[in-house]
Parts: sequence; structure tokens; C-alpha cells
Amino acid sequence: MSHLKEQKLWDACAGDSPVLVKDLADDPAVDVNWADPKGNQTALYNACFHGRASNAADLLKSPKIDVNKAGTEGITPFYLACAQGHQKVVLLLLKDLRVNVNKPNHNQLSPLSYASQEGHLSVLQSILASGRDVNTWVKSIAGPASWNDKTAVEIARAQGTRAKSAGDTGEDHKEAAEWSIDCHLA
Repeated sequence: MSHLKEQKLWDACAGDSPVLVKDLADDPAVDVNWADPKGNQTALYNACFHGRASNAADLLKSPKIDVNKAGTEGITPFYLACAQGHQKVVLLLLKDLRVNVNKPNHNQLSPLSYASQEGHLSVLQSILASGRDVNTWVKSIAGPASWNDKTAVEIARAQGTRAKSAGDTGEDHKEAAEWSIDCHLA
């Protein structure tokens, strides 16, 4: 089966071709969830990788889009946007309730944790301020502590947000974060 239109959509998502992306995303004959065989990456994944918020927005309008379809390493489009620090794409995806903001990669790192490791503070702030349930982030940063883990903790403290801990108790981010730091810095 030929996937010429799907490949064209995938390629267009990396560039500045919003009209082409919109036309192809709206075409009922195009499978918007088709993934490049080399990395199992969808057009949405590609738009997120390149920080193309307008292309991602057009793809999100498709009722058939699988917003959480992961690539070969278990990396979702949201995870990738967080990892790359693409703030506009992250904000767009946070508004779509179909997006699983906690889905970890194959190494069990959450998008929030990886954004922390990469030092993308504006992404961390956006996630924590979004009102979305980020109940797995404490578990994902509970590995060996690094400077960026402490930064994520400080942001959580400053935001005054609440999240469920690994034990699902709903404890305050500050308390959970201090527990994590105490356990791993001692």
C-alpha cells in the first residue's frame, strides 16, 4: 500500500507549510496516524519535534488523530515537545484533554521529569500551572537527584500546586518534593 500522501504530510509537518498540512490533515483519504517506518513517528510527532505549533494545531483538529501514539522509544508528541522545550506546542497540547501528560517513555521518565533534566523551566511552569493532573511526576524524578530535579521541585513549591504522591495521598508537591530530595541527597 502506498503512503505517498501520508509521507507528504509527515514531511510538511517539519516545515513551514501550514496550507499543505491543513489540506492533507483534512483529507479523509489520509491516515493522520501513519508513522514513518524508520522511527514509528507520526506527523504530529514530527510537528512537535520541529516546534511547529500551527501544524500540530491542524492535526489536532482531526477526530481520528491518536495524540498519544508513541515512537520507538515510547516518546509521545507531548513528551517530545517538553523535551525539546517547544513552549507554544506544549501549551497547545496541554489544552487538549486527550493528551496524556504523564505517559512515560521506555525508561519510565515522564515528560515533566525530562523537561526538568533539560532545564526547560517555562515548560515546567506551564505544566504545573495548567491544572492538569501531574500525579506521576514525583515518582519519575525520584531517581538520583540532579540540579534540574531540584529546579523542578522549586518550581512546584513556587506554584503552590497539589498533586498525588506515589502513594496516591494527594499530598502537597512541597512535601513530596522534600521527601524526594531528602531520600536522594542524603
